[in-house]
Amino acid sequence: PQDMSKEQVRGLPLVFTVHGRGEPAWLFAEKNGWDTLADETRAFVLAAPDSPGNIWQAGRDADAFGALIDHLCQCYGLDRTRVYLTGFSNGGSITREVGTLHPEWFAAIAPFNAPVHVPDVVMDDAVAPSLEASGFELPYWVTVGDNDPAAIVDVDEQLEVMLEVNGCQARAGAGFTTRFAPDEIRTGENYYTSARGYAQGERFRTLVYCGRDGLPRVGYTVMKNMPHGAICEQSRATWEFLRHFRRPAGSRQIEYLPD
Repeated sequence: PQDMSKEQVRGLPLVFTVHGRGEPAWLFAEKNGWDTLADETRAFVLAAPDSPGNIWQAGRDADAFGALIDHLCQCYGLDRTRVYLTGFSNGGSITREVGTLHPEWFAAIAPFNAPVHVPDVVMDDAVAPSLEASGFELPYWVTVGDNDPAAIVDVDEQLEVMLEVNGCQARAGAGFTTRFAPDEIRTGENYYTSARGYAQGERFRTLVYCGRDGLPRVGYTVMKNMPHGAICEQSRATWEFLRHFRRPAGSRQIEYLPD
């Protein structure tokens, strides 16, 4: 939050929100709801990095996130165990790529409307192949629009890996937008209610997958009547997921923080 002092932000978590292709960071940060949510909750420090030429590429830019984390956490005394990465479109792709390449940097990640298999723009694999062998848990919240052909077709490929690394049971199921049956379904009727601050909760449908402890580890949200875009309330839903996770220093496992 802009009006908080250096001392007031000490110990807060760090959230990265990453812009899409062709969109400068300042414009993206003002329309995706994260800035408003940061000011409203005063619960985290928000960082909106900019990329060279307004396009992200993992081969060129991945190390920049590690450097930014080190600098911001040291300079402002932020909580290094609670760093979260989220982004939209090309920024969602870099979220998925950097997060799965370097799970040690993050407590959880959340890509929005993130394309896969785009030559010379994103990695060949939807999820870094090294993640499964690394032994790292990485809570994952993926969001797509129901009318977004750029992103919705690839989610099973992501879920197959992310359910495995997060200790979720991959049960087959029918009637969903994935082949994996969820442990819980959140909608505007039972979760995204006006009491929780949602004016467009009827547009959300989230499949939630729990880990071995029975607590959420993976979420897959499909937004109703949504092309390649987003609404501000998606940031609120994402923060409600991300804020529960903490990665102790040097740990491959994640701790779940209750309300």
